[in-house]
Amino acid sequence: MVWYSIVCQRIGTADQIENERNVKLTDVNDNAPEFQQANYSAAVSEVAGVNSTVVKVGAEDKDISPEFSILTYSLWGPNSDYFSIREGDGNVMVRKPLDYNEVNFFNLTVQAKERFGNQSATAPLIINVEDYDTLNPYFSQSTYNGNITENQTLTQ
Repeated sequence: MVWYSIVCQRIGTADQIENERNVKLTDVNDNAPEFQQANYSAAVSEVAGVNSTVVKVGAEDKDISPEFSILTYSLWGPNSDYFSIREGDGNVMVRKPLDYNEVNFFNLTVQAKERFGNQSATAPLIINVEDYDTLNPYFSQSTYNGNITENQTLTQ
């Protein structure tokens, strides 16, 4: 809502007249949110900690009134429970431990919705999980002892 004060004056005559009116303009919810990008993608290591930020999505609503321009965010899709999105700022975060060998690709949808209005927008979000080499060979102890006889023949 915007208030204007309009003053109309007749100047230059012996009887100057002034007439003032207040005008109240109410914003109409005529703009839907728009994402800053058509689609989003990110890569995250499978060893990223819970609550680590993966990507930030963003949208804007060109309506002036706060009731129509304040946005909230949500996300959904197969296996979306691995991630959460902060409702107020669009930060997508790891919600539970990732495992490249279990799920390494997420095809999600993010939504920006007016907090008090009824308009919304969606955008695709692709998240690729990067493999962390957890299967490297290793020695189970730091020192090994053994005996080899001199001139011993190698047998297979």
